[in-house]
Amino acid sequence: MSSAVTSYGWEWEALLRTWQELDVPEGWRAEITEGGVTMTPPPGNGHNKIANKAHRARTDRVEKLWAYAKAPVPLYLLIEHYREPKPSVTLFTDPVDGHYRRSEQVAFGEQIRLPAPFGLVLDTAAF
Repeated sequence: MSSAVTSYGWEWEALLRTWQELDVPEGWRAEITEGGVTMTPPPGNGHNKIANKAHRARTDRVEKLWAYAKAPVPLYLLIEHYREPKPSVTLFTDPVDGHYRRSEQVAFGEQIRLPAPFGLVLDTAAF
């Protein structure tokens, strides 16, 4: 069995095990990123909320996208409530060498098909 190694020398299995065993405080978020395991506190005041949205967008669109493709996680569903010009859902598939070769994006309110192992159509109208 081969192991994926992140840029900081962590073996993927050890990184995943560390993330799974975390005791994450309520409201906090633990994520695997290119830099390892990161914990993000809940938003506090208005400034923190705006900064958190900007940080989250970068984390979800760049760092997590790379980490999940590198793993390789076969499907990555990205739900972006604050996407401009309007909120959207993007399904990334077919990971190869740290990037996804295919993606499909729909606006909130449209449907997106999730392939196996889910094999269902996700209606985003409720988002």
